[in-house]
Amino acid sequence: MVDRLIGGISGGLLWIVAWGASTCIAGGQEAPVAAIAPAHRSGPDLQLQHELPTDLLAPPYGGPATYEETARLEKALTTAPDDFAAHIRLLVYYSGEGSRFERARAARLEHILWIVRNKPESSIAGDAICSPDPLDSDAMDLVKAAWDEQVKKLPNSLSVSKNAAEFMGAYSPLSGIVAWKRVVRLAPDDSSAIFSVAQCYERQLMSSPSDWRVDVAHGALTAYLEGVHRPMEVSRRGLVYWRIIMMAMDTRSFDIARQYAELSLKLTIKDVPRPIYDYLKFAANTALGRLAFRDGDIAVAKDYLKACAATVPPFCEDRGLLSDLLRAGATEDVIQFLDQAITRTPGGSSEFRLWKSQISGGAFPPGLLRFHEPI
Repeated sequence: MVDRLIGGISGGLLWIVAWGASTCIAGGQEAPVAAIAPAHRSGPDLQLQHELPTDLLAPPYGGPATYEETARLEKALTTAPDDFAAHIRLLVYYSGEGSRFERARAARLEHILWIVRNKPESSIAGDAICSPDPLDSDAMDLVKAAWDEQVKKLPNSLSVSKNAAEFMGAYSPLSGIVAWKRVVRLAPDDSSAIFSVAQCYERQLMSSPSDWRVDVAHGALTAYLEGVHRPMEVSRRGLVYWRIIMMAMDTRSFDIARQYAELSLKLTIKDVPRPIYDYLKFAANTALGRLAFRDGDIAVAKDYLKACAATVPPFCEDRGLLSDLLRAGATEDVIQFLDQAITRTPGGSSEFRLWKSQISGGAFPPGLLRFHEPI
């Protein structure tokens, strides 16, 4: 959950695996699906392009089919089309090296659709392996239609609704919002489902026009606030506090931002896993610094900037405090922060070095201007 959310925040959620695309030509004709040989192997099994769910590696499935088995399994399905294990093993095969070929991708889609239509409650139906290539809009539409049909047929099935929501989140943020809200109606105390609603709002936020952003951020904030009072793992609390702070600042819900920033500063590294800890502490100190600046207390705002320097994350999501203090003429304080940030984050130091150079030359870094307005 944590990794997935971080990925979504920093550049789009990686809900599914993007498979390769090429065509196999044999004697001027496309080779039959079962005749497509893998380009290379890793030991006796295929080298897959993603990590398989552990339940696919144990009986009765036994992992992906080998190349030699695919023809036998496809033939067996003609007489026993309801062999769930065969569909899974072929799906796993076609999701690996076989997915590089057009016919294999078509076969993979057939197995996805069979699972959605016949085993919608199964764990694999909700796994990323049961999502087509997201760039294949026709395939995505077909799977969406299949899930819509299953949800309509089984409206009270929590497992079906959850599996459908996993796919809908990959289909589009708006579809994910609707689908995960359906799960929440069936399981009101499921904090993971509530946070999935919030995640989808945040994904939508990335592509929303400026006049919609506050409303979309309010949707995410409302979901996080609803979920934060539900039972959850202690380690997840820091993650949720972080997102509440960010969405509260985006929506100018300053009392909420202050409340959760102060709570966040009480959490320790024992309460919050890396790398969430650095993001959380940076967000909390930034929010409190910006609020102090808003209240006219520049000295306190500078103190919070110094505190930010102790936990600079790989990606500074909120750069507003730097912008505020630069506008107030606190150039030396900002440069001191950048010097510490450069030391702490070698991977992100190029951006910090650029800002320092621009500020030292008397310019206001465009990288700060375009992200934040005064609060």
